[in-house]
Amino acid sequence: MATPQVPPLASVAAKWRRRVEGASEDFKLGVQQKGGRWQAATDAASSSFKTAVSAGDIEARFKAGVSKAGNAKYQRRATTVGPDRYAAAAPVAEPDFSAGIGPFLAAIGSVDLPARGPRGAAQNYNRVKPIGDALNKLRTSGR
Repeated sequence: MATPQVPPLASVAAKWRRRVEGASEDFKLGVQQKGGRWQAATDAASSSFKTAVSAGDIEARFKAGVSKAGNAKYQRRATTVGPDRYAAAAPVAEPDFSAGIGPFLAAIGSVDLPARGPRGAAQNYNRVKPIGDALNKLRTSGR
C-alpha cells in the first residue's frame, strides 16, 4: 500500500493564487500559440471519446463538431471570454479556496492505496474507491 503524495495546503493555496492572479495573459497567449494544434489533438482523441461514451456514431459526430468549429472559433472564444473571467477573483477567493480544499487534501493524503496495475486493468479501479470513500465520508460528516 502507498499513500498519495499531497502537497501542504498552504503551498497549494499560495500557488493557486499566484498562478490565477498572473495567468490571464498566459492563458490568452497559450490559446493563441497552441490553439493551432487544438483541432489535431482533439481529432486524435476522438477514438477515446467514442469508447467513453459508447454511442454508435459518436466518433463521426465528434469529429464533425470539431471540424465545424475549427481552430479559429476555439481561439476567438477562448481569448475573448477566458482571460477576463480567469483571474478576477483570485485575491478574494484564496482564503475560501484554502478552507474548502484543505480537508480534502488531508483526506486524500491519508488514504492507503493498493498497488497500481497495468494500464486499463480493472484492479486500478480499486485505487479510486478508497479515495472516494474518504472524500464521501468527509463530505457527509459536515466537516
